[in-house]
Amino acid sequence: MQETDDAPIVLANGIVINELTNIKLKNLLANRLTPEKVQITILEKAPEGLYINKRWTGVIVLTINNKKIKGF
Repeated sequence: MQETDDAPIVLANGIVINELTNIKLKNLLANRLTPEKVQITILEKAPEGLYINKRWTGVIVLTINNKKIKGF
C-alpha cells in the first residue's frame, strides 16, 4: 500500500497500517481477513479531539473479531 497525502488512515485493531508496516502483517491482513472476521467502520469526519498531522481524508477502522488471527 503506497501512502500519499490524500490516502485515508487505516487502523487494524488500533495499529496504523501504512508503508512502514511490516510485510508479514500486511500479508496476514490481505490473506486471512474475510467479511465474517472483520468489522469495517469509515470515519468521514474527524472525531472531536483527534489530531492528525496531515490533511483530513478519513479513517478506515478495521475491528478484527476472530481470535484465531494472531498479531492483534
